[in-house]
Amino acid sequence: MNHFIYRKKRKILLAAISMGVFAASISAFHGPEAVYAYTATAGTINDGPVKVRNAPVTGDKLTLLYPGNAVTVTDETAGSDGYTWYQIQMSDGVTGYIRSDFVTLQGTDSSWQVTMERASHSYCIPSLPQSDRTQS
Repeated sequence: MNHFIYRKKRKILLAAISMGVFAASISAFHGPEAVYAYTATAGTINDGPVKVRNAPVTGDKLTLLYPGNAVTVTDETAGSDGYTWYQIQMSDGVTGYIRSDFVTLQGTDSSWQVTMERASHSYCIPSLPQSDRTQS
């Protein structure tokens, strides 16, 4: 009788562990992941002088730009001040950040491209043999 109970507990324990592994593998699956690529866009400073910073919002001042100066916008980020900040590259190759409202972009506003990727996953769901299932 003890051997029967031991085998039963062992099967239940193995089933519980298998279900835990299965649940963890499902929670680790994130589905399609969006990959964002920013297309560098030419821009012109529209007001100023404007401070170019080494980081958005409170970064150290690198230099000043004036209306009409040309820049290349290479990325954008949301600042802690609620504004969008552009990462820019200046004609001398120096990069920094300025608020987006100080830049007029050339061309289109659709500078974001999204690529969807999905990893292949397979799952194995364990089940107890018919003889081990309990009836309520």
